[in-house]
Amino acid sequence: MRYAASCDSTVHVWDPFICATIKQLDSLRHSPVTVLTAMAAPSTQLVVATTDATLKFIDLRTCSYIHEFKVSVGGAGLVRCIDSSGDGHLVAVAHSSGVISVLDIRTGHLLSTWKPHEGEVLCMKWHRNSTFISSALDQTMSVWSTDDTKLKFTLRGPTEPVHLINLYEDEVITGTTANRIGVHTSISPTASFSSTRLRSDTFRVRTSTPPYLRTTK
Repeated sequence: MRYAASCDSTVHVWDPFICATIKQLDSLRHSPVTVLTAMAAPSTQLVVATTDATLKFIDLRTCSYIHEFKVSVGGAGLVRCIDSSGDGHLVAVAHSSGVISVLDIRTGHLLSTWKPHEGEVLCMKWHRNSTFISSALDQTMSVWSTDDTKLKFTLRGPTEPVHLINLYEDEVITGTTANRIGVHTSISPTASFSSTRLRSDTFRVRTSTPPYLRTTK
């Protein structure tokens, strides 16, 4: 089963091979959806965040909601981005206030909540099951441990806020708000960094996703 999903306050599930809608989930019965992500394979679930700071899980086999968890803490603000760990046990949730929470979906308990950034969190990416990367408007790009919520180190190099993060093996591929694509050679405090800016006469809009294509070795 290979589907695509998108949201514009409502969740749409697509068949990417025939470019047809499989299901549009009822938006009248649920709060508007702000962001979504797929759980790590082989899961068939999507996790979406709503405007009332609730995470809801969708089973793509039935295209229906199956359970939900509240993740707001105090005045944390809207959920801006979410990502799941490789083993599918944890979900990291970032809010507009700079607060990050980690939810254990096996129990529904928030394992930790802290404020690592002074600005809005723009993007997060899990590296290993207990480590993830976050970036924010304060122009920082940090690597965190979920075991103790402590900063492991900061990835240096980008000079603008990073709003896209992807991983290729041990490399970190980033995109900034100024359309600059960067590469860290490893996930370590000593990683080398290089970047190039996409020409404005070729790319007239801001980059939105940074997928990569595998080439034959």
